[in-house]
Amino acid sequence: MDRFKFVRYALAFDPSRSPHYKVVCVTNTVPTVFSLVESEGQHHKIDIYSSETGNWKHLNIPFFQSPSDRNRHYDLKKMAMHFDSRSREGAVYCNGALHWIRDRTGESLPFGGRDYAFQREETDVLHYFDIGEEQLRLAAVAPPVPLVVKNIALEDSGFGLKSPTQFPHLAHKYFGECGGSLYLIETYKHCNTYFEVMEMERDYSGWFVKYNVDLSPVFAALPRQDWNWNACVVLCLSREEETDDLLLHMPGKVISYNLGDKSFKTSVELVNKKLFLALDDRHPFRERVNFPYMETLAFV
Repeated sequence: MDRFKFVRYALAFDPSRSPHYKVVCVTNTVPTVFSLVESEGQHHKIDIYSSETGNWKHLNIPFFQSPSDRNRHYDLKKMAMHFDSRSREGAVYCNGALHWIRDRTGESLPFGGRDYAFQREETDVLHYFDIGEEQLRLAAVAPPVPLVVKNIALEDSGFGLKSPTQFPHLAHKYFGECGGSLYLIETYKHCNTYFEVMEMERDYSGWFVKYNVDLSPVFAALPRQDWNWNACVVLCLSREEETDDLLLHMPGKVISYNLGDKSFKTSVELVNKKLFLALDDRHPFRERVNFPYMETLAFV
């Protein structure tokens, strides 16, 4: 069977708590996407470097079993829950653990049932490596379906069946940490000025919607030549004095949007605007993990 190898690196470092850090490397040899089956007893290989000791540690952690794989012969298992190349390269460090989220940018919400209601897939999982316990784990809880997807109009497709008038194509996925919590934001091409800010429960029991956001007033205040909705992406979620703000990149500027009182202001005017323009609907920040700047004396 043809197989390929993938590698994910991550940095576990919080200078507010310790000058020391750890580098985690996850390496897998997994089946190709054309034959997603596993061999019995397959493991994730994890290497951990500690700046405090200057040493590497090597671990082997068994693959996860998917709920749909239970009671199946191992030749028929689909690996939906395994940590593999579908996970984003950039990891988010939060509360002593490194987190990777699946980064599919296509049709992430399939239809289900006779009424063609949108539903999440089993593969919408969150993997995380607990630094203290040295265990790779997963939160097998799908985010709620966004309102902009639920509100897509249905039309009669014949034989008494309804089908959606358009499919929700994912435009941008932000995944990050703020105030010791994990946050997820998804925007969709058909309506990317409306979205929800979702927060993960501290016990990884599920996502819940913390804020509903409407950026229409922000665009209405901009010059018409700056109305490039596809170039608007979330850079960071930050918290100051119990106030949550979104930092948004728009053509030529970075805007701070207050999630509490819905106010906004231009934080930065970019000198080289052409450097940050979206090309062919691709954006330099679209699928990357952005890290807030923090002063530190630690050598990394």
